[in-house]
Amino acid sequence: MKEHNTQYNQVLDDLKLEPVRQSILSDHVYAQLSEAIISGKLKPGQHLTEQSLASQLQVSRIAIREAIHSLAMEGLVRVYPRRGAYVINLTTDDILEIYQLRAAIEKMAVELAVKNLTPEWISALENIIEEMKQPANIQDRLISSRLDTQFHQTIMTISGHTRGIKIWTQMSRQIQMVLYTVSNYYRDYPHIASWHQQTLNILIEGDARKASENIHSHVMEGAYRLLEFLDK
Repeated sequence: MKEHNTQYNQVLDDLKLEPVRQSILSDHVYAQLSEAIISGKLKPGQHLTEQSLASQLQVSRIAIREAIHSLAMEGLVRVYPRRGAYVINLTTDDILEIYQLRAAIEKMAVELAVKNLTPEWISALENIIEEMKQPANIQDRLISSRLDTQFHQTIMTISGHTRGIKIWTQMSRQIQMVLYTVSNYYRDYPHIASWHQQTLNILIEGDARKASENIHSHVMEGAYRLLEFLDK
């Protein structure tokens, strides 16, 4: 019997299984919590208690703590000393600041993207637009907002502007959160694909000035549309 156990242990040793990293677990927790925040399932100002979340998700409090830290880094959560973590509650001033900064960065980025555009990048943007056109994705505001964010993030990447990309990426989750909210007030949000196809067409034309004017007006239109409804 002892010999058999030794053989079994040897087989297990030979498998060379990779240990499950705590970071992978916290990534899964982060993904669930960020989706819940962006979609509004977790309400602005809601207190995120480690024990409650750990129990509900059946994970350790360490995994919850690491996920909350990531959410705080991306601006979806605010952590207060001795009070804990709370879902971000964006004011109208916050939204306007996000959009103004976003419009300025993307205006600069799109001018650079015109020069750096390649057939491969065109294909990448076209693939995102094709995903936007899928009926299931049109009906799913969370997926639509993710694809919207992905399209603009790809333009940032094409620009090659390192610091601009860093700043935009830091705001990306807040941008998606606001986009999700904006989509609720757009009756024509199903036409998201056509709006972005127009942006791509202008990029392909190679007119940097036209491209920057287009992206700036496109971004700020969303801001004014949302702020208009929030003021009512």
